[in-house]
Amino acid sequence: MIYLMAGIGIATLIQLMLITGGTLGLMPLTGISVPFLSKGNAGIILSLIAFAFIIIMSNEKGDSLEMEYVKKNFDNVNVYSLLFFFGVLIIFSGSLIYYQIKSSKYIVKPALVLNRSGEWQYSYNPRIGMMLREIKPGNIYDRNGIVLATSESGNKKTDSLHSKRTYPFSADLVFWLGDINREIAKEESNGYAAEFRHYTMLRGFDVTSIATQKTSDRFKENRFLPETEKESELVLYDYSALAPYIKAGRNSMLIDDQNRKKKDAYLSLDAALSQKINKIIQSSDLSKNFRTSVVAINAKTGDVLASAINPMPSYKDLKLVSNIEAQDYRWVFKQIFNDRKVAPQDLGVTFNSRPGSTAKIIDAFAAMNQYGLSAANFLSLYNPKKYQERAGECECLYA
Repeated sequence: MIYLMAGIGIATLIQLMLITGGTLGLMPLTGISVPFLSKGNAGIILSLIAFAFIIIMSNEKGDSLEMEYVKKNFDNVNVYSLLFFFGVLIIFSGSLIYYQIKSSKYIVKPALVLNRSGEWQYSYNPRIGMMLREIKPGNIYDRNGIVLATSESGNKKTDSLHSKRTYPFSADLVFWLGDINREIAKEESNGYAAEFRHYTMLRGFDVTSIATQKTSDRFKENRFLPETEKESELVLYDYSALAPYIKAGRNSMLIDDQNRKKKDAYLSLDAALSQKINKIIQSSDLSKNFRTSVVAINAKTGDVLASAINPMPSYKDLKLVSNIEAQDYRWVFKQIFNDRKVAPQDLGVTFNSRPGSTAKIIDAFAAMNQYGLSAANFLSLYNPKKYQERAGECECLYA
């Protein structure tokens, strides 16, 4: 009986040691449960049975001969076990004190982990996102001061921290801005996505980033394929400016002060010009029946003034596109939309297509590089019929 009771005690201490060490980052997390703390009926039932057995057996006292045998053979083992675990406890306590001293660094430091596909990625403290959602974002304006996105309705009684963002130009500029409310057009592969690209800046924080490459030899595109190597570009964000706010808590004065600050952003976009170009290409016989993109650039400064597309983006279409898994994209996209013309991304900035280079902005800069400022007067219109037969679509470029 003594063996069983000692085994239960040692197994429990090992579980606590592994979980505590994993939580402190001293060893890998193993996924084992913590007695009486982890969620799971089976684990709790087994722990209760084991400790109930120990309590019952501890009331059973042996005779003097048995007690003498136990002291002689097991007391030293129990003492050494307890000393070992007390030593581990001291190490863990020292680590915890160190992390508390360096808390401003470690509270925002990400962990490098493998995702479900076996690809490397950074995993950040979820409290970073929770804290940022407590800060009211600033407005986004175009180059002329026209509001493109705002959390202010004009009525101070209805305005609140969690007011929905308002987009006066609706889906017309969804690829420029992204949409926080609907969580669509948020990837930079879709467009500029200012709401997501400048997420921390719109909340008053200067967050820098460093891009690195890391290769995983455990990548599986899907569960039916063998493991292969996959090189990933990882972006490491420095959220150290947010550490005092996370430590202070959601209802702190720091958060209140941050909400009172001006946190507005201005884009190079000319909203009025973009609207005019959209109206032209969506009504012109040359372009209205084809997927068309127009990029306008300031010849003197190189600022992108507009990136208009036809057909006009649709919130409903983009929500459907966002729910398609990457590996199923091609055939599911065709099944959903058939032959209907859809704009799943900013065709002028991100779409790799004929004619021209992989991005229309590069074409425009190439023309400026070769012809100077006179390139602003050039008009290059590609014949849609020529490409309709080859690709079923047309890409028109105005530079």
